[in-house]
Amino acid sequence: MPVLDDRNTTPLYQNQVLINQSILKRMKEDVDELKSDIKEIKDILKFINEYTIKKKEREDARWF
Repeated sequence: MPVLDDRNTTPLYQNQVLINQSILKRMKEDVDELKSDIKEIKDILKFINEYTIKKKEREDARWF
């Protein structure tokens, strides 16, 4: 088993923690952006669905 020098491993560990925190922060920002995009798409799809239903009702009302 190799002998490790604690003085050399601590900065590496701290650096890795900082890198991981940075990655997590970017991931959180990306996920938040995706959530807002999904919400916007849902609203658009809901509008399209309502428009289609109302248009069909208007067209059906013309024939009867």
